[in-house]
Amino acid sequence: MVSTYKGHINMKKAAPSVVPKGRGCLSGYRLDFVRPNKNWKGALATIVPHKGHSIMGAIWEVNNNEISLYKYNGILSNYFYPKAVYLRHLEIDKIINCLVFIQSTTVTSYIKHASLPPEKQPSEFYL
Repeated sequence: MVSTYKGHINMKKAAPSVVPKGRGCLSGYRLDFVRPNKNWKGALATIVPHKGHSIMGAIWEVNNNEISLYKYNGILSNYFYPKAVYLRHLEIDKIINCLVFIQSTTVTSYIKHASLPPEKQPSEFYL
């Protein structure tokens, strides 16, 4: 799930067949920034299971054969892995099954975003 306008532009470049379908809310997860990336000039976002938290993002309809999306999201290089989750589609107020991409790096602690160390500061891409 991507939540920025820049993300929309890059997603369409990476996987031209994707179609934006609305906004979603994923319960039981939080956003985190784990692995710094020099190309992105900051840490990459991931989602982490966390009871009592929820995150918002964009829902995309993706062709099952869209291998370029796997390349774009670092699946083929083991930076991220796909996971099927259930989330609430906010426009139709319905629970749907979606695929999310989660960083392969293990998150061991929770640091509030205001206290993130420099190496975990998010890339400007997300701001």
